[in-house]
Amino acid sequence: LDSVTTPGFGDDDVAGAAAPLTDGWTRYTFPRGPRPGVMLHLLLETVGNGAELELACERLLARFGLDAGWQVPLADWMRDVLETPLSRAGVSLSEVTQSCHELEFHFPLETTGASAITALCAEYGYLAHSELGRESLFGAMTGTIDRVFEHEGRFFLGDYKSNHLGNGPEAYHRDALAEAITGHHYDLQYLVYTVALDRHLRWTVPGYSYGEHFGGAAYLFLRGMHADTVDSGVFWDTPPEALVQRLDRLLSGGDASK
Repeated sequence: LDSVTTPGFGDDDVAGAAAPLTDGWTRYTFPRGPRPGVMLHLLLETVGNGAELELACERLLARFGLDAGWQVPLADWMRDVLETPLSRAGVSLSEVTQSCHELEFHFPLETTGASAITALCAEYGYLAHSELGRESLFGAMTGTIDRVFEHEGRFFLGDYKSNHLGNGPEAYHRDALAEAITGHHYDLQYLVYTVALDRHLRWTVPGYSYGEHFGGAAYLFLRGMHADTVDSGVFWDTPPEALVQRLDRLLSGGDASK
């Protein structure tokens, strides 16, 4: 699966200029597109829980050729991101003590037809408006999860999205996020991530069970995250265990009929 052309595996806004700075140095006017998106991902990886945030902003703005005037507003924005309460985890990113950034996964891929993935996911209400095609898939499934973190015995996957959905908090409510998820096929992305993480946890966590240990997938729409509001800009989902198990078998060339 190509990371650029396959739905759900490209990242964030593919193009588009930010609003003019006459509208202020805000998260809504911050430059859009793949390059600023990569910078934001790298910034959040670099600062972890928020250490030396201003210095990291200064260095990465220079590295990516963005205006140094963004240093203070960018640091304030990222502090909001790190301190936004995450309801299902019971913790904010700034309070997480056990986490892994950019967790890579690779596993063998074999299906008799990509359309079987669509059909299976549609049984559970996912990918209802998607069609992956009928060609067989063979090779390897590879990917990188932005952040995996643990809190009180449960594991969560987090994915950063810098998509610009609008110029105010109201543009990042649950329904708007759900529309962005389906519109960009991010649901396919986090279903694959969930399968990969579930496999990893089964191999590494003694007594692991999906229901007890997997806390969910959090899609973090950075422009909508505010420290004073629980789950602002955050789309949560915990795919049904039966779907994860069946999708796991399907991606491995096995029988996913039940």
